[in-house]
Amino acid sequence: MNTEAVVVGLETNGLGVVRALGRAGVPVLGLTSVPRMPTARSRFCRVLATPDERSEAIVDRLLDIGRRPGGPRPLFMTMEHTVAIVSRHRARLAPFYLFNLPDDALLGQLNDKVCFARIAAAQGLRVPRTQRVDTAAGVLAAARHVGLPLIAKPLAKGGRFDAYFKARALRLDTERDLLGRFAEFPWGEPLLFQQFIAGADADIYFCLTWCDRNGDAKVHFTGRKVRSWPRGTGNTASALPATAPEVTAATLALLRAVGVRGLASLEFKQDPASGDFFVIEPTIGRTDYQSGVAPANGVNIPYAAYLDLLGRPIGEMTPTAAPVLWVDRVNDTRAAQAAMQAGDLSADEYRLSLVGEKVYALRAGDDPMPYLVDRYKAVLLRVKRVLLWLLDRFPGLYEYFIKVVPPDIRWPPMEIMDSLKRHEEPRKSFVAYFTRDPRRTVPREPRIIVSPADGVVRNVFERNGRKVIDISMNFYDVHVQRVPLAGTVLSVEESGRRVVAGSEDERRWFVDPWEYEHDYLFPVQAVVRIDTVIGEVVVRQISSIWARRIATFVKPGEAVVAGQRLGHILFGSTVVLELPLAASVAVTPQLQNRRRKRSDEPIKGGETIVARY
Repeated sequence: MNTEAVVVGLETNGLGVVRALGRAGVPVLGLTSVPRMPTARSRFCRVLATPDERSEAIVDRLLDIGRRPGGPRPLFMTMEHTVAIVSRHRARLAPFYLFNLPDDALLGQLNDKVCFARIAAAQGLRVPRTQRVDTAAGVLAAARHVGLPLIAKPLAKGGRFDAYFKARALRLDTERDLLGRFAEFPWGEPLLFQQFIAGADADIYFCLTWCDRNGDAKVHFTGRKVRSWPRGTGNTASALPATAPEVTAATLALLRAVGVRGLASLEFKQDPASGDFFVIEPTIGRTDYQSGVAPANGVNIPYAAYLDLLGRPIGEMTPTAAPVLWVDRVNDTRAAQAAMQAGDLSADEYRLSLVGEKVYALRAGDDPMPYLVDRYKAVLLRVKRVLLWLLDRFPGLYEYFIKVVPPDIRWPPMEIMDSLKRHEEPRKSFVAYFTRDPRRTVPREPRIIVSPADGVVRNVFERNGRKVIDISMNFYDVHVQRVPLAGTVLSVEESGRRVVAGSEDERRWFVDPWEYEHDYLFPVQAVVRIDTVIGEVVVRQISSIWARRIATFVKPGEAVVAGQRLGHILFGSTVVLELPLAASVAVTPQLQNRRRKRSDEPIKGGETIVARY
């Protein structure tokens, strides 16, 4: 067992795989873009930081590891995006890794929920009515085709749906609810409307499998959910083994018929009225969130896959005599509390559901660090919340805690964005911080041009016979602009194209409020032209569509000096400085083709020298 297995993605799903392999004596290398999260602290694996597991950059990381001695290595994936990426690059990765996937075309069809519904129906399985929706205009027609209530979810995870609704799926019961939810949804990705099958979360069954290269299911495990969080649409919060011959037979028959290889599972929901099972969700090429329930009950599917990939016999896997409950403790508690508040579960029923042997998604006696780190972070979060409460009531204390609680922690960007999307001002404490106006001292050096704004230099380039310095500002920079060079104001004018409410442009920029920075005409800007000793210097104050509020303090004909207050922008913004070609730029760009990081070095308006002449 000295051949190392590679597990990509170390969230709860990945931790279950790591433990299943590690407890069987397999050395494991775990790859994650968040190595400090609790689930990446298992003693059963060696952890390497990697680019985002959902991006193409993971391929180069895998190739780098694969070329090291000790290969080829069995490869396990825990995320749908990773599976698709590995499938596309399988020819490059195959010399270094052992993995078993359906061919790329079939994989795409099975992971496309609309195509999967057709495939399942063709194999005689019952499927909920399913409809793809691409635009707001098609919402009502799709809902009427599917019928209400329905489940709305994205075709692909991790897109706009997840970010906008902060949920992986929504249950919608009325047309009014439907239209209200999608009134301002930023379309740009396809969604899926699926008939809601009546019943509780405990009516959801699943069958987890490993199929060899011939498509034969070498090992399988059938279970059912006890609770989910969020209720009705979320991930498994607790699960048990189950005896459901119809689910097992339907899963194995479908996977065999279409030629699935490797890890795969199907999820079914039983209609309590008719007793019929409807297949509602496939998982192909990767382990499932609740996959830890199978090893807990004696069916170690990751280990079986490891052995099969290495060409070794799997041997018999004997299920445990008594059922073992798999529990994601935090989410199971939330689900139970919500059920009790709704009157669907009593306290006695909840206690009874936890009787017997259990394994936890995080807590494990032979692998304590994930749980301990999680509890440590939970305590820190509680302390932080108390501190934030205190600082909101006594703002004067903040200067003493700014290093302990940086601004982006005290006022998270998503919280500010949500307020602006509702056309509301953020918390008063943030507005007070945002509108600060510190004193600035211009350097005592000759022939210098100072920065007109706080922020980070995004780009430096030439355009239309001018040198351009693009300064990106985030929510936490000082938003007072400064005169870069002494002179006389020639003009102050509004420019840019105002975005029409409800237009595609508005939807696009509401999803990504910084997208407009790729085009300096969007969406609102004030252009200040100053006549100086080196010619005309232009300062563009650019605002996002969420704010659209720019104040300019200087007026045409006014004599100005370097460092003087030029104006103020409210919330999301960019400042662009245009200089004659004779000027020598003294700063370098930091944000080309990426977002801002804490490690970036910001410049200060009125103090940082950005050019010389």
